[in-house]
Amino acid sequence: MRKGDKRFAEAEQLWEDGEFEKAMAIYQTILADDNIVEASLAGVLESGARVPQDLEIAAYCNFPWTPKTPLPIRTLGFHARQIVEACLDLIDRKRSGQPVPRTHRLTVLDEEAVSAAETMETRRVEENEHVAR
Repeated sequence: MRKGDKRFAEAEQLWEDGEFEKAMAIYQTILADDNIVEASLAGVLESGARVPQDLEIAAYCNFPWTPKTPLPIRTLGFHARQIVEACLDLIDRKRSGQPVPRTHRLTVLDEEAVSAAETMETRRVEENEHVAR
């Protein structure tokens, strides 16, 4: 199902109307938990569906630990380090009596953003190792 298809438009409208279960029945492509990706993709392989010709798959994952799969999927999620750092910051604020925000926003990542961030992190680590020598 691709953007512009009649089924896509129908699912999008159901989603906007709050009919999430009906929308998911049409989409059949969203895996909301990275723990079920491998089992779900095994079912896709058994069904004979062609990815991405017959079916597009988007999976949530915690970067940098993306699910291993023989099928092309789009992964979206949050960087696990960012989540841990945010949690530790909130705990430290609470312990020191500072105000703690009721909400905290994290950047949603996809494969390209993660690849760029990992490249930058690798360069930073290599530069620090060079300075330390």
